[in-house]
Amino acid sequence: MMRAVLAILVSILATAALAAEERILFDVRLGSIKAGELQIAASEGGGRYALKGRMQSTGLVAAIRKVRYDASTRGRLSRGRYVPSEYSEVTNSGRKEESAVMAYRGGVPQVKQYSPPREPGPHDVDPSTQGGSLDPLTALYAVFRAVPEAEACATGFRTFDGKRVAQFETSKTSASADEIVCTGVYRRIAGYDPEELSERQQFPMTMVYRPAGNGLWHVSQMELQTLYGKARMIRK
Repeated sequence: MMRAVLAILVSILATAALAAEERILFDVRLGSIKAGELQIAASEGGGRYALKGRMQSTGLVAAIRKVRYDASTRGRLSRGRYVPSEYSEVTNSGRKEESAVMAYRGGVPQVKQYSPPREPGPHDVDPSTQGGSLDPLTALYAVFRAVPEAEACATGFRTFDGKRVAQFETSKTSASADEIVCTGVYRRIAGYDPEELSERQQFPMTMVYRPAGNGLWHVSQMELQTLYGKARMIRK
């Protein structure tokens, strides 16, 4: 479950030239059980952004398996779009630890490091074909940051983590004075082996936006179908 949420959905924070730090906190629940936490610290200013994120299992889930994702990224804003320049991550599934470092040139990712090293496989994705994609942490921030009302539910992008490619899209289904509801889907595209794709290729979700103040809206809750059932992410 944690990998599915991470994949959808986490650079040292920039220097003092970046302003207006925002902190995003979510609980992750499976049914009535708190399964994990997501934290993102974000700074934007001067046409640049920097993020630091962590997602980890908690409570009973952590007692069974300690899952953790630590990532950092930085980049620039171009015509209202996020363009990463550096990304690094360390993930621990409870069984193994992996790390990746990517740099971007003209919006095209270049995998600088992937550990542990692995032999090329038949399902590998050529990073040079993934221009315009977002790293996973920038993608999480793009979904959960506060936005003007007109931008709520207007999210769509492709992600690349150095190994896998996925597509994320949402659309508005209803709106009222204090709530906007949208549906979306996270779709595995490439870099997955046939067994993973046979398990599930699409993960539907529902997001609820509520006012965040200053005329902005943010996601207060997300429900996501995972390989382990329905998960909920609730803003703290």
